[in-house]
Amino acid sequence: NLYYASETNIYRYPDVSIAGNGTYGSVNGSGTAAAFRLQNGKIICDSKGNIYSLEPFNKKLRKITPDGLVSNFVGNGMNQSIDGTPGSILNPIDVTIDKYDNLYILETSKIRVASTIRGLTTINLTIAPTSITYANDSFYATYNNNIYKISRSGSTVTVFSQNIPANKIRQA
Repeated sequence: NLYYASETNIYRYPDVSIAGNGTYGSVNGSGTAAAFRLQNGKIICDSKGNIYSLEPFNKKLRKITPDGLVSNFVGNGMNQSIDGTPGSILNPIDVTIDKYDNLYILETSKIRVASTIRGLTTINLTIAPTSITYANDSFYATYNNNIYKISRSGSTVTVFSQNIPANKIRQA
């Protein structure tokens, strides 16, 4: 399936709204009972058909099931960066997923690991990436016209590719 988002709705191609009612907000519920504020937000899918919407304005990562039920996954809407359940997300930039359906939220100089069991935990970075993806058991991030390879712990950051005009990165 192909999914895409407007500022207020999540769609399945071609033009079938599965969640959202066309108004800005942060309301959980089923189908049109839900509301989003997705300006500069991102969506990503897991292997079970769930969609996750990263909502910078609402400071939340929300889960949309295949049947359109929307719920908070992590983030409480507060303007803080606090670990725990549901935790809080400060200035979320990007989101990625690994082959085990673990979700990772990029904040300035941090990768936040999102889990239903532990809520949010933090991996601190020495750079402030603008985009992130996960492949081959490592993170790859763009920062200052370079692509960096970052270990799962965040402790090893190496330049993977230099002097490229990149500000977004995605696994293919």
